[in-house]
Amino acid sequence: MTDEELVKQALAELGDVVRCRCHEAYKERGLHDPDCQCDSAEALATVERHIATLTEQLEAARADAKEAEAYAEELEKDQVDLCRQLIAAEDKLAKAVEALKEALYFLKPTESDMEKKAGIYRIVTTLAEIEGEKG
Repeated sequence: MTDEELVKQALAELGDVVRCRCHEAYKERGLHDPDCQCDSAEALATVERHIATLTEQLEAARADAKEAEAYAEELEKDQVDLCRQLIAAEDKLAKAVEALKEALYFLKPTESDMEKKAGIYRIVTTLAEIEGEKG
């Protein structure tokens, strides 16, 4: 038997023990027989309601946990995708830096080019900024 089944069985047996056995004379007057355990029956009903409430809360918590787990898995997949995109962007940037270095090698910027602060100057300074950020 499962724990849940054992609890149900125990509560049923307890309910049988504490069910109202008041004599009719007491019941007709709305009184309780002092030898009867019917006050305990009310306490048992309260316990059963509380168990039912806790069981519902447990099921809701399990459902919430399942939902949170699915969301975490989704976030993990998104993180992996973003990492792949970042690696691809870094690879493209590395290729662009190499192309700029090669272009500067062939263009051989002069002091005059650098003083104009245009064209080649912008390539040189941008490349220096990029390499500075990477280093």
